[in-house]
Amino acid sequence: MDTPALLRLGYTPRDLERVVERAGGRFEHPDDVRCVIDSFGYLDDWRENYQIQSVRASLHSERITCIDAAILSYGLLDLLPHVRRRLLAIHRRDQHGEECGHCVTLWWTESGCVGAFSKSSFAGLGHREATFKDEFAIAKSFAKAYVDMGITPLYFGVTTLEEVSHGFDWRFSADNLNELSERLKERYEYAFELATSRRSNSPPDDVRSLLARMADPAEAARPALTFYRGRARMGALTYGELVHAVERLAGGLASSIRRGDRVAVLSPNRLEIPVLVLALLRLGAVVVPLNPTATSEDWSYALQHSAACGVIGTRELLDRVTTPVKHWVIDDLGALEGEAPTVVDLAESLAIILYTSGTTGQPKGVALSQRAALWNGAAMARNFGFDRTTQLAVLPLYHAHAFGFGLMSALQTFGHLVFCERLDPFAWAEVIRIEKVEVTSVVPSLLPMLLQVKVRRDRVPSLRCMLVSSAPLTADMARRFEAETGIPLVHGWGLSEVTNFACCTSPQDDTEAHRELLLEAELPSIGPALDGVDVAVTDGEGTPLGEGERGELCIRSPSVMLGYYRDEEATRRAIRNGWLLSGDEGFWQMHRGRKVFTVTGRLKEIIIRDAEKYSPLALERALVAAIPELSDSLVVVGFAHALHGEEIGAYIELPELGEELTACLTRVVAALPVDSRPKVILYGEASIPRTHTGKIQRRKLVPLFEPYRDCRGALVIARA
Repeated sequence: MDTPALLRLGYTPRDLERVVERAGGRFEHPDDVRCVIDSFGYLDDWRENYQIQSVRASLHSERITCIDAAILSYGLLDLLPHVRRRLLAIHRRDQHGEECGHCVTLWWTESGCVGAFSKSSFAGLGHREATFKDEFAIAKSFAKAYVDMGITPLYFGVTTLEEVSHGFDWRFSADNLNELSERLKERYEYAFELATSRRSNSPPDDVRSLLARMADPAEAARPALTFYRGRARMGALTYGELVHAVERLAGGLASSIRRGDRVAVLSPNRLEIPVLVLALLRLGAVVVPLNPTATSEDWSYALQHSAACGVIGTRELLDRVTTPVKHWVIDDLGALEGEAPTVVDLAESLAIILYTSGTTGQPKGVALSQRAALWNGAAMARNFGFDRTTQLAVLPLYHAHAFGFGLMSALQTFGHLVFCERLDPFAWAEVIRIEKVEVTSVVPSLLPMLLQVKVRRDRVPSLRCMLVSSAPLTADMARRFEAETGIPLVHGWGLSEVTNFACCTSPQDDTEAHRELLLEAELPSIGPALDGVDVAVTDGEGTPLGEGERGELCIRSPSVMLGYYRDEEATRRAIRNGWLLSGDEGFWQMHRGRKVFTVTGRLKEIIIRDAEKYSPLALERALVAAIPELSDSLVVVGFAHALHGEEIGAYIELPELGEELTACLTRVVAALPVDSRPKVILYGEASIPRTHTGKIQRRKLVPLFEPYRDCRGALVIARA
């Protein structure tokens, strides 16, 4: 920073101190401009007191608008000599017909590539990396983000502040600079062809709009859903039949289920489940999916916490429900029919509550809107280039993975979703051949099952790729699976709180790029952020970190949850300034002009085993309740496992267990649900590591379990 030259321009020492402070202690590179812009809050209520600010006024504010950010970043480039800069102004029309502008600063690298500094309340209108060949390419990228949000970009122009600000001191004025807005409009030179050519590809706002799109007579005979149990094809629905079934069932349920009612669904995969879920969402009801393999106590908690008015499920599962709520048997729903009422403005309404384990030990209800569920499915469909594509889902539809990348991604693109009761590795290839499946998805722990039955690409010639996500994927497993099967893997990452996906590698990556990202790295990359999603790596204070630095992965996206249901405190901890804190540790790096991300571990303590989440605290409570003498001496941890991604272990701070305690532990563990049982229990004299406040440091115990990453079978109890 050439301080004397900047002082001659009129900047004060306090201005420059403020810049360095906002940049996190240094200001040497255009990336530091991004840090400064990100350090400000967004002025959401700008319409109430519209006042465009100068560089100095913004520097000493706490919240700024998009045009404030453009002027500020344009001015900050004063501090970096020899960086070319211009302004990009875009005009757009929203879904309600209101027209407005967006302004960003463009900057050029020495090699001639263009990037952008941008701030907006819309997640898709954030910064652009310096990877674009010219102003038109970067303008088109912003326009595409608008289209994906259902907003129509109209015009754009490229100019400089010097050209539009004659008579104004855009660097240091204390007055408002509102006339700049009108002057920027005069610079619009180009119309967006993208505005009309891609408008129909924007995701629907709610399920009612989705059903209206699906009702296209030209698509009525197209296959929509096909259900298999093993090798047996149990039933199928075309788009015409599916829309009719949903409307009929919604009409039949309307007399007893109203908008906002929470309704639990308790069933394994079957053909009726997508119809039921769509019918409930069509009515504006809130779906509460329950895991059929969980305990009745888990179901009771979700039913009581959500205040569900009833539960719809199979007869055998309903017999195990102890909570006194209304029961509907799925097999009886076929007799219901009626005319579905008109329910409008559902886009931002609560649509789904997914119960997921939290650090308190009690599950937290992830509250998702209809728009979020549809938007995330559409984002994944774009990433894979879906257009009437046949997908196979072997995961349960109560899981966000299959619901989003499955049901929602298929129906929005007139795809054909083939789904199974569960993965049958012996029937898997046959189903793919019969239905000509092009894309499927699994969790990493299912890959060894497919290797055991010697799956090969020549046995599934229609299959283009396989998405792997929802649990850690090791590079060894990725390399082995691709080498033995010839089937390319695509790696995705996200969490229920963002309706599942935030980053994903692309099936369109060339062979070399695919190898670099997934097979040659120590940890497989999760790829770049999806279109319209912002992902950042931050330190404990929320400051963005540089390339290769490890920190918490944070997400800003239209598909971020509304919050944790009936838990405002947990919501405040999880969402800060519009960013969702994932609890995952990772880093970013540039790869072929794109920012790609890698997950290195978990900051939170939740154990993810086969894509299901388990709370160590809840498991500890269960064990100590049965064996009180282990209170304060037993800790449950998750450790890396070759098959399940993570496995459940326990450490007991005792020099010896003895035969009686060992036998007791064996009985208590055997009484737990199979998937939540500790598989390895170690004991020893070493103290349980704790902080000075007494908080257990579980991660320090994980190395003790390294020898057991391949363990299988019976419970292991051994000295550490």
